[in-house]
Amino acid sequence: MLSPDKIYQQQSVLNSHPTKLVVKMYDLIAQNCYREDGEKVNALLSELIHYLNFDYDLSAQLFEIYRFCQQLAKESKFEEVIEVLNPLRETWEEVAQIELKKQAV
Repeated sequence: MLSPDKIYQQQSVLNSHPTKLVVKMYDLIAQNCYREDGEKVNALLSELIHYLNFDYDLSAQLFEIYRFCQQLAKESKFEEVIEVLNPLRETWEEVAQIELKKQAV
């Protein structure tokens, strides 16, 4: 049986807007960087890579950034991973807020 916390987390993910899920992924990466869990960081970055849509030019750039961060994590340079991804996380947060405002209208 799942704990109430796990149930809440699952519902939170299922009910989230896609851009908000990207923000949550960045948050999970940061959490695991603080824990110095390189395997988890690389697994989360792999998930982000997996869902890139290469029909857009931006995806190729994100791919390179995520691969670079994977290399940093392998080298246990977790602070650098956070420094690289934090501006992206902030941008995705802004996009998520804009999307939520559009839905409210």
